[in-house]
Amino acid sequence: MNAADLYSGTKWDSDDEADEDESPSDFKARVEAISAGVLRIIAFNDDDPNPEESSKDAFLARPPALGLSQKQVQSLRKFDAASGVLARDSKRVFEMLRSRMTRQCVSCDGASTITALADALDAERAAGVASKLPTWYKFSDQSFGPRRLGLRDCSARGCFRIETETLKMKRCAQCAVPHYCGKEHQAEDWRLRHKHVCAKAKHDRDSLNKASEMLNFYSSRSEGPQGSPNDRMPGGCPQQ
Repeated sequence: MNAADLYSGTKWDSDDEADEDESPSDFKARVEAISAGVLRIIAFNDDDPNPEESSKDAFLARPPALGLSQKQVQSLRKFDAASGVLARDSKRVFEMLRSRMTRQCVSCDGASTITALADALDAERAAGVASKLPTWYKFSDQSFGPRRLGLRDCSARGCFRIETETLKMKRCAQCAVPHYCGKEHQAEDWRLRHKHVCAKAKHDRDSLNKASEMLNFYSSRSEGPQGSPNDRMPGGCPQQ
């Protein structure tokens, strides 16, 4: 078991596993049959500017609501309200949409449903401008490896907190993989899951950082891949 697998799709108390024989096309067909165009909305778009130093100007000038039309946002609501949607499909659409929104720094703290995410998109559309970045946000000048790309979410199961002006997630000080909104969720996640993968996650991240340092060196990047130590949980996770 590795941390990347453990922390993919972690928002619910339990996860519905897809059929092992199911192909990606099966998921796509089911979603499109319910609400056409949803997959194009939730998937990362090549036109989305990256929230990093090299594309800072383009990112700051990004359109509100991911550039989506009212009709496109409505298609998200249609999918969420449709009957017969598999729970795992709904969760996957939610996770994919929220991932795109947080990478584009759309304010959606606490949103736990697709409809709530659509509400956040509509709020940006009504404002006519993209969400304001937290004053503490710093664009990464790295090109490779672990780095900040947008707003982070709490890794604890059942928590839907997203970074805001007053909330900056803290990382595990040992492996720097999961992020938490506070010590309570850090301790709970350690007890339930993270203690089983922390050491392996640190080893994997260290290996990735070494490769990233070389790539960033040759791309003339200067900042180290670990980021500021101030975004770590004080003391880190408990020792095993």
